[in-house]
Amino acid sequence: MNMALTGKQERFCLAYLETGNASEAYRRVYNANKMKATTITKRASELLQDGDITGRLDELRRPAVELARRYTVEAVEKIIAIMNKEDAPASAQLAASCEILDRGHGKAPATVEGNVKHDHEHHHVHEPLSETARWIEGILRDTEKGDGHGHGPGNTNH
Repeated sequence: MNMALTGKQERFCLAYLETGNASEAYRRVYNANKMKATTITKRASELLQDGDITGRLDELRRPAVELARRYTVEAVEKIIAIMNKEDAPASAQLAASCEILDRGHGKAPATVEGNVKHDHEHHHVHEPLSETARWIEGILRDTEKGDGHGHGPGNTNH
């Protein structure tokens, strides 16, 4: 039986989903100013091993996963259209082509685990998850407003 998470554990889950980086999520939630980077990494990794936390992360991801699955065909069709659009910038065509190849050949989605070494003072990790999360948030906001239409990435018809 899952126990309720503490407020900090819940905030850790939300920060982890936003950043895609467990150490960064730990820094945002816990008082880590005087901790060594290795200690932060260890503690963040320990949180990701907690069954209650992994269960909550799965629960928080579920709507996004269901939404993505619901619009998979439309998203792939849009990517193909961009790839084949003659007047599209070459960079957009290339990005669309790479996306099709990556997914078609089973490339796993990028993830960042809590044991990734990260020099917090000199380098900020920006994970694609943040952009995707903002995109999904926009779709959910449009749906709540009554739009109800699934618009994939790059669609400006919101």
